[in-house]
Order: sequence, then C-alpha cells, then structure tokens
Amino acid sequence: MPTGASDRGSVLPFTAVVVAALVACAGLAVDGGRILAARRDATAVAAAAARRASQELAYPELAGGVATIDPVRARSVAEAYLAQAGASGSVAADAQRVSVTVTVTASTVVLGAFGIGSKSVTATRSAAPFGGG
Repeated sequence: MPTGASDRGSVLPFTAVVVAALVACAGLAVDGGRILAARRDATAVAAAAARRASQELAYPELAGGVATIDPVRARSVAEAYLAQAGASGSVAADAQRVSVTVTVTASTVVLGAFGIGSKSVTATRSAAPFGGG
C-alpha cells in the first residue's frame, strides 16, 4: 500500500448493501405475513357468508322433503353479511349452491419503501344445504 493511502470508507458500500438486504428481508417477513393474514381473513369471511346464505332454503321444496336454496334470499343474506363484515365481494347462488368471492387489500408497511404497493388477495368459498339424514 502506498504511503498515505487508506482503506478509510471502503466499508461504507458494503454496509449499505447489507443494510438494504436486511431491510428487504424484514419487509418480506412483515408484509408477507400481512398478505397471508389478509388471505386468511378473506377465506374466513367468504366461507362464513356462503354457509349463512346456504341456510336460506326454499320453503315449498322443503315441505316436499327436498332441501334447496332460495337464490334471491341467499344472495341478499350473503351480501348483507359481507357489508356487515366490511368486505367487498360477489355472490352467486342457485338452488344447489352458494358461492361467495371476497377480495381484501393488504397494505405494505416496509416494502412500500422499495416501491411495492398494496396487494389484493381473493378467496372463493361455496356451501350447499345439508339434506339431513
């Protein structure tokens, strides 16, 4: 090494890269967990709304011993459940099955600093009436 030459400041670029990598890893852990929690929440709300809506049976068929869904009432009940839960989604119902799709948006906390914005997750769950027995 020539006289007067120094290694001073050579650690700074290495430290900057390591710190950025650690922050990115922390962001993946924190924001990844938030996205997984949002998916779990969307699944739970969709399943509960579908189960509740599948209980809206058509009375004339029920009197005849057949458990079928009243699609109009089932859609109304599922949409009301989604509104009460503060979720957005869609409902499809016919005489045999109710399907509910819920979309939840998870905001990023740490990865937002890297330009990664919020993520939307969607879950669909279906339910059918229990025929008894």
